[in-house]
Amino acid sequence: DFLDKVNRLRPFSSKAKTIIAKALGTTKAARATLDVSFPLRQGVFYVGDKNFRKSLIPMVQDAFSSAKFEARQKALRERPNAGLGQKSGLDLTDLHSNREEQFVNNYLENIPGIKHLVKGSNRAYISFGNQLRAGVFDGMIENLRKAGKGVDPDEAKAIAKFINTTTGRGGLGSLEKVAGELNTAVFSPRLASSRLQMIFRPSIYLRHSPEIRKQSLKSALSLAAFMGT
Repeated sequence: DFLDKVNRLRPFSSKAKTIIAKALGTTKAARATLDVSFPLRQGVFYVGDKNFRKSLIPMVQDAFSSAKFEARQKALRERPNAGLGQKSGLDLTDLHSNREEQFVNNYLENIPGIKHLVKGSNRAYISFGNQLRAGVFDGMIENLRKAGKGVDPDEAKAIAKFINTTTGRGGLGSLEKVAGELNTAVFSPRLASSRLQMIFRPSIYLRHSPEIRKQSLKSALSLAAFMGT
């Protein structure tokens, strides 16, 4: 209620910008609703990873239950490596300020009958993406600890950046400051950026620590086997 009252006090130009952004975002949300494409689109690089399989059933459950979704996201925020992941820049999305690109600013969430489908799809995207990213991050960090190497802050940041990029949350460089506007004009700018970086900037996974190179090779081989099948 407080936010609604504040929004009503905004100048017309600000309201108009929001209306246009929501109108454009609605077509994007309509295309993404019910397609459940995250696993084989953003997450396809990890199709052979155990975290991929572990995230499938929770994704379906969270699509139908907001209570289960909230409990699962709370558990992710309270896991042992949550603080390290946040400091390192691991990009976990939510239902509010940091949404998945396909569901930002849309009117479908206000239409009776349809809004539950849109919100369910949004939860499914977030659920799978966050569990996959957190699971892979925790696994790579744990491998470093088992090897007795400790966790260097720079290496943790490199791991987080690698996971962000390989799961469709690539950085936008100098365009980061207009990420919201870019997302209104382009269907999935971060996903497009991540795929371009994987092709044209192999340094994100070839010139880093052995742990990142090992994960990259494992993911590439499992993806090749999956596509071949």
